[in-house]
Amino acid sequence: MPFRLFHGHFLYFVAWYFYRKFTIMDNRLYQELQINECSKELLIKDRVLIQLPTGGGKTVEFCMIAQRYIRSSDKSVLILVHRQELMKQAAKTIYNVTGIKPHLITSKTNKWHLSRIYIGMVESTVKRLNLFNEIGLVIIDESHIANFNKIHNIFISEKILGFSATPISSSKKEPLNKYYQSIIVGPQIKELIRDGYLAQNITRCPKVVVDATKFDIDRRKGEYNESQMAEEYKQPRHIINTVDYYFRFCFGKKTIIFNVNIEHSKA
Repeated sequence: MPFRLFHGHFLYFVAWYFYRKFTIMDNRLYQELQINECSKELLIKDRVLIQLPTGGGKTVEFCMIAQRYIRSSDKSVLILVHRQELMKQAAKTIYNVTGIKPHLITSKTNKWHLSRIYIGMVESTVKRLNLFNEIGLVIIDESHIANFNKIHNIFISEKILGFSATPISSSKKEPLNKYYQSIIVGPQIKELIRDGYLAQNITRCPKVVVDATKFDIDRRKGEYNESQMAEEYKQPRHIINTVDYYFRFCFGKKTIIFNVNIEHSKA
């Protein structure tokens, strides 16, 4: 082999090795335990719910479960999320965990595509059930949102695995125990803080706070009405409070400001 060709292959291998070394994720002990328990439950039950606090690594967990499943089955995995930006986040994590590039099901999907892992939102997916491979496992992120309930009537014989930090249905008429046969509870926030996986929060707020009871509940999303919140929080007093508290407590530090939506961010 000519030296130049060998050198090119060697550099490619080195780049690939370090990319995989620093992007492939190692699961934490509690994740491994929860994944193992989930695998056992899915052998005897068709509907299993996993609870893990925000920041505990739900996305990594369901990606690892998807990886285990496709290794032992010739069927594919469908992952459902409730926001478009979460599709890209999940796709990136799946690739980092499994090395597989999942196929995204969107409103523009119009051709059949073979993949071991699909990611989609509910409405786009149910309209395109004929455009992807046979599904054996459906994973639902934020499964407490009522909009996902219809999935249980579509995928009858498939295994369904739900993930939620707050496994309380957004609809009182449709409790989660109507759809899931068992729940696997992970470590809680205090435990994750104690073990160094989450940071201890320090909460401060202005003297004048918003009365959340005046916001309607969007039952479909399981959240407060987005347009009502945006209308309230774009008021000058809230923006001034945010700037004031930034200079008092966060000046010179890396800061993230969460807004209601894109329009609110432009206010």
